[in-house]
Amino acid sequence: MKNNPMLNAYPDSVGENLGDIVEFLSKPELKDVFGSFYILPSVFNTDLDRGFSVVDYNLSDEFAKAEDLEKLQNLGIDLKLDFILNHASVLSPQFQDLIKNGENSKYMDLNIKSDLVWEFYDNALKQLSDYGASIVRLDAFAYAPNWCR
Repeated sequence: MKNNPMLNAYPDSVGENLGDIVEFLSKPELKDVFGSFYILPSVFNTDLDRGFSVVDYNLSDEFAKAEDLEKLQNLGIDLKLDFILNHASVLSPQFQDLIKNGENSKYMDLNIKSDLVWEFYDNALKQLSDYGASIVRLDAFAYAPNWCR
């Protein structure tokens, strides 16, 4: 990792979407200024809380495209993304399963005792890595073990 400042921003902080930020970062006067970019989670499909209520880890068409992430990588800027592992959106497949099946849900609101939840974690982390994330912030990680009590 480079020892340059990290830019922290929502994908719509500079312009309307991630493409606008990448265009901004592509300016010659910003070359080698930022070593990394922490994109706050509204880059994913979310429904509330400025991105911290994740429906799924697919890119939101409104805020980001795969080519934006490729252009960011081409600038040599390390990518940091969030993984919200302690809860999910009410619109997520996991939460919808909980509503439909109650105590018989396969997920029980992302209970870390569930093998299926660990499979979900693994898939989400692989997806973040596929986006080019070299840094993944585990949002509210300290709360996860409390669910097991």
